[in-house]
Amino acid sequence: MEIDRLDCVVDTRPKDGSVVSSPLRQGSANKTRIHPAPVASIPRHMRFIRHYRYVLSFLALLVFCSVMVIRGLQERQSKHVELREAMILLHTRGYTNQAAHLYTRLIQDAKALPNKVLLDDFQRTLLLVDPSTKQFRNPIWNYHWVVSNELEKRSESTLERARQLAEEN
Repeated sequence: MEIDRLDCVVDTRPKDGSVVSSPLRQGSANKTRIHPAPVASIPRHMRFIRHYRYVLSFLALLVFCSVMVIRGLQERQSKHVELREAMILLHTRGYTNQAAHLYTRLIQDAKALPNKVLLDDFQRTLLLVDPSTKQFRNPIWNYHWVVSNELEKRSESTLERARQLAEEN
């Protein structure tokens, strides 16, 4: 008997129990039979992996996809912060055309941003502008007011939702 690489026992003896002098002389009469390996010869962890291979593959794919989604969200938020800081830098250095271009990109993304990011933008721009004076040519001031108005709209809906929750209890 021999053990092949697939953990199966290969029986090369003839069925009648006689001894064969040479496999070449026997010809087609020497048929090999493959028997599954005894359960004890397969390691326990390999049996587990073989038995649950589809479930384990699905779980590995699920974990991979979740990590990629979280990574994408973090990358998007860091890209937004990078755009905001680039707009501030370009405006303070006198590159108004490029700052205006970044301002339009930030405005387009403002509605899709979470409240925390908008609040960070509000606090960052509040340090740089005087909200009581109107500065229509300043993209930082304009962005500050867009963020402020967006936060006001969201706070109204948040307040309404809080009232509904209070009425339920």
